Amino acid sequence: MKPWKLTDESILGLAQQPLIHWNFTHCEQITNLALEFLAETKEEMVSLDIRFCRNITDKGLLKLVNLNRLQELKIDYVRYITSSGLVQTTQRCPHLKKLSISHCVIDNLEEVLQPLPGLIALDVRGLQTRKVSSSQHHQDSDINLVCISSTCPNLESLSLADVQLTEVIDGLLASLPKLRHLDLDECMIGVQTIQHVGELKHLTEFSMIRAPSDIVAPMMQMLMEKRDGKLTSFNMARCQKGQWGSRLKFESLPDFIRIMAPSLKYLNLDQTFDSLTREVLETINEHCNLEELSVVNNPSVDASGIRACHPNWRIST
Repeated sequence: MKPWKLTDESILGLAQQPLIHWNFTHCEQITNLALEFLAETKEEMVSLDIRFCRNITDKGLLKLVNLNRLQELKIDYVRYITSSGLVQTTQRCPHLKKLSISHCVIDNLEEVLQPLPGLIALDVRGLQTRKVSSSQHHQDSDINLVCISSTCPNLESLSLADVQLTEVIDGLLASLPKLRHLDLDECMIGVQTIQHVGELKHLTEFSMIRAPSDIVAPMMQMLMEKRDGKLTSFNMARCQKGQWGSRLKFESLPDFIRIMAPSLKYLNLDQTFDSLTREVLETINEHCNLEELSVVNNPSVDASGIRACHPNWRIST
């Protein structure tokens, strides 16, 4: 059965399976009834993913409070879950280690996170407050994030998106030294931000999709100088000059690849360059030991040579 075809009734049958990880992403037909049934019968559940499940509300979420082993919860894009419902859930699920609430409407993030000092992974991309029509909306949403460093000091993974107040980003990075995974997609990155990223001693995965074009080269230069051999994943897709401007050209890309190659396993250059030169492709081919390469929407790219030499790589063009 296709995942999006799942219903409450079909989940009753699946619940007979000895599963501890449940993923219902895009299962738009399931309702609170499914969560109520799972909460009553699957006390051993460790993770639950209900992203894009549009019929789930606070009533269903609150049924999870008896799951004492629940460590991971993903509720991205579930529009009927409120701050109040999420606060009550985290208060009664203190063992949560990973929480993903991107594109939810949360007025007071501090109340949500306060009961979770042991949280190690947090995704708040596109988090909103209810002031959707106010000119203060974007600023209020950014300020709502300030509490992360004090409530979750042990974070190892943080995903942000579209944060326009650089002081908010800089404050978080300065206070979260254990970060291994960092997403700053479509964020307003400043010079100080580059320094803070460089000071993250444990960073292995970094994404800066659609970063300001004047920041891309300095950020890559910092990473090259740091060269600690730990960066395994780098995503700089859609780093362009302005929202509708021409694609960025970065002449030092071969040097970056050559220096970072020993550790890189994932590299994403989607929609980033007017042309990936033969030198770039040859450098990737010769020096990298990637598991996945993405160069989507770069019309001049011919990855056939790389595919021939590295048939085990997952390559997207």
